[in-house]
Amino acid sequence: MAYLPLLCIVIGLSWADFWPVYRAPESGSRAMLVKAAVASSLFLSALALLSVGTDALTAVLLVAISLAIAGMAHRRLSSPLSLSLASASFACYFIGTPL
Repeated sequence: MAYLPLLCIVIGLSWADFWPVYRAPESGSRAMLVKAAVASSLFLSALALLSVGTDALTAVLLVAISLAIAGMAHRRLSSPLSLSLASASFACYFIGTPL
């Protein structure tokens, strides 16, 4: 339970590269598709782990925090940096140590 905020960081930082693939034109660049693949695996895995490990109210609260992080990070972090931070946060979640 103590490491669930790390999943919020993963969701928040991977959102910026996750959602554009669903509104992008058919001729997306390879770099965009690679970033979208990494972001979608991080996003969906963190979302699943967040919803399985908690009760419904806590999960909704943590997803709301994740969306707030996504809103702030989308304007301030570049895509490679945000995906790197999301990956590091995801790794810390599995290792069991905070950042």
